[in-house]
Amino acid sequence: MNRSHLAFTVLDVWCDRVEQISVTGGNFQALRVTMRVNPRSILPSWPGFMLKLIRPLLPENVFYFDSQPPHRFLKAEGVTSIGGPQTVTELTNYRRSAAP
Repeated sequence: MNRSHLAFTVLDVWCDRVEQISVTGGNFQALRVTMRVNPRSILPSWPGFMLKLIRPLLPENVFYFDSQPPHRFLKAEGVTSIGGPQTVTELTNYRRSAAP
């Protein structure tokens, strides 16, 4: 496959803490994972000082995962595109299956 026509966006992803959250599906100790577009990947010709200025303006998406196994998805907050509406998705319920 010729990849010369494909564009890639680099995402910066980091985990910064465990916090107590409450969603419709219950209360959990959650690992907070934050994701943001790396501006260098969308504006490669811009000088570094400009990228540092706009970095705080780029939207962040935050994901929460149960800090205990099986590390289920709990909640996501963010936007799907710059200037898009804020969205929230959360766990509403779950069931534990019997061991095989």
